[in-house]
Amino acid sequence: MGTERTAVVGPAAAWAHLLRELTTDPRVPWHAKAAAGAAFVWSTPLPRLLTGRRLPPGVAGDLALVVLGCRRLVAAAGYDVVRERWRGDDASFIWLLLLTGIED
Repeated sequence: MGTERTAVVGPAAAWAHLLRELTTDPRVPWHAKAAAGAAFVWSTPLPRLLTGRRLPPGVAGDLALVVLGCRRLVAAAGYDVVRERWRGDDASFIWLLLLTGIED
């Protein structure tokens, strides 16, 4: 059970670390940071608190919006910056490249 947990937690922690690093890196364009931030804020309870109801497109849409915002942030950073900031293993990095569409 421990090995399976490490297989999931390791890449997830590396992904979270990468996103945090990219949001503070001056080489990443500000518009990509703003898009990722807006997607994250949209998925939080704040819009629901302000309006009193769940805004469209719902939970699945919130998740899709966050994924697209993160993908845009990583793609805008480019291969060199992402490789420099990545703290995970090589297999996870290859998956990251495939999922975000970054080419080396």
